[in-house]
Amino acid sequence: MKAIGIVAEFNPFHLGHAYFIKQAKQETGADYALVMMSGDFVQRGAPACMDKYTRTTSALLGGADLVLELPVVYATASAEFFARRAVCQLAETGVVDTICFGTKYPDFPFEFVAGKVLSPSKEFEDLIHSDISSGVPYPKARANAIKQICNLECEFKITDEMLEDPNTILGIEYTAAAIRCHMRIHPILRRGNDYHDISMEGEFLSASAIRNALEEDKDFSKGLSKEDALSIAKYKSQKKLLCADDFSDLLYQTLLQHEATGYEDFLDCDIALSNRIQKHLKDYQSFTQFASLIKTKNYSYARISRMLLHILLDIKSIPDHADYYRILGFRSDATDLLSEIKQKSRIPLIAKMANAFDFLSEEGKTLLQKDIYAAMLYEQIAYQSAEKYHEMTQSPIRIS
Repeated sequence: MKAIGIVAEFNPFHLGHAYFIKQAKQETGADYALVMMSGDFVQRGAPACMDKYTRTTSALLGGADLVLELPVVYATASAEFFARRAVCQLAETGVVDTICFGTKYPDFPFEFVAGKVLSPSKEFEDLIHSDISSGVPYPKARANAIKQICNLECEFKITDEMLEDPNTILGIEYTAAAIRCHMRIHPILRRGNDYHDISMEGEFLSASAIRNALEEDKDFSKGLSKEDALSIAKYKSQKKLLCADDFSDLLYQTLLQHEATGYEDFLDCDIALSNRIQKHLKDYQSFTQFASLIKTKNYSYARISRMLLHILLDIKSIPDHADYYRILGFRSDATDLLSEIKQKSRIPLIAKMANAFDFLSEEGKTLLQKDIYAAMLYEQIAYQSAEKYHEMTQSPIRIS
């Protein structure tokens, strides 16, 4: 039995994702595709547009065999920690030896670059420090160092465009994590529109384009299967499609609660950012407005958005590992995969939440409580006319 690992958000799941899963299975000869998926909040520091169970159902119908939840502490972390923990958790299942990810540049020297990142030379570090001392933000400084070093030592010529592509950045982090975990990588050529392209034209639309169409109440069906288009239409009639500003009031209340003591205890927040929050809190209007207000040359909007989300969700640190796998859904014909994970992994699979706290460590319980809190907060805002689910009683999605 061969299983590949995929890290995803599927925000939302679309035809490009279905193509990617199918292609990954074909190119690797895999029997199963195991997905480590972000739950109700995603890495760019925002809520997913639809809840994790809806996205899980679409993924299973679109070719995934098993969907596990990436704990919210990791799902909302920087690219490095997001990728590291997701890949390591896939490795720890004991059944996955290959990580697949999409990229515009499948010939990009991911392993060579990741090796430089994992074991940086003095020259590499000096280049980064030189740029930073000149006022260049760290991500750009690292990209500059990668390009300069690798273009001297590698036949493949790296361009700024490649290193500015979000999928390349994640691909490097996935590869670095795979090297740490002694796993293989298998890049898949990304077809269709670019990550940030919001055009509704083309063979495969981006998730950004579909989210944009949903937010502007335009036709969103072109990039989706008929089943997913109908599912989203039904979802919209029952629940609210969420964006960061739907949490504006809750964030403001949380910021007020911590105003006197400051915010530097929260993940991704240092004393300088804490001081900026306190200074500008009087000008707060909404989540996105405030993120734009306090961002600086050295602190990107994405970093600020993640930091604000960490304050909202009370996330203060990133544990080195998770003590559990939370099953979001599986296909009926993937029961052999589940059985093998149970045999080979030292980490338990959680199917029934009500039983989880009976066998988890204290650290595992704390991590799981963060997931539960995030999910219930999400559902509180998303709820319209549909019956609310409850994390403690929700069963995994099963597709025949």
